[in-house]
Amino acid sequence: MTESRAGPPSAARGPRRANPSPMPAGDVISVTLPWPDSRLSPNSREHWASLMRAKRDAKGTGFWRTKAALGVDGKPAAKLLDVQITFHPPDKRRRDMDNMVASLKAYQDGIARAIGIDDQYWRCSYAVGEVVKHGQVVVEMRERDDSAA
Repeated sequence: MTESRAGPPSAARGPRRANPSPMPAGDVISVTLPWPDSRLSPNSREHWASLMRAKRDAKGTGFWRTKAALGVDGKPAAKLLDVQITFHPPDKRRRDMDNMVASLKAYQDGIARAIGIDDQYWRCSYAVGEVVKHGQVVVEMRERDDSAA
């Protein structure tokens, strides 16, 4: 007779908890990210392998920093989010907003994976804040109800 390695049936493990600590309505999830790697800019002419490494690293950073901001089991209860993204550049050089937004795409993918809400359901607004040494990007997410969609 062969033994099953699958383990006990799911009922033996207990009931699954459905999102035990959702983000209370009106609260803000704030995630501070490092300034995007220059390889992520649409104007960079990087080798595809170098670009893929930069994207992988940015997705991971976005994912893990969001998980840290949420806590162990926290996820937004709503499926629609208002997202305010503030860029704090590392210096006073002029930057094109379109390129800054495009450079952030890999971070957004990591954040979306961490919270379980596809970024197509985000309503984003962008701003440029004060200069910060080494630069940073602050992403603030608020739930919005379905009636506001």
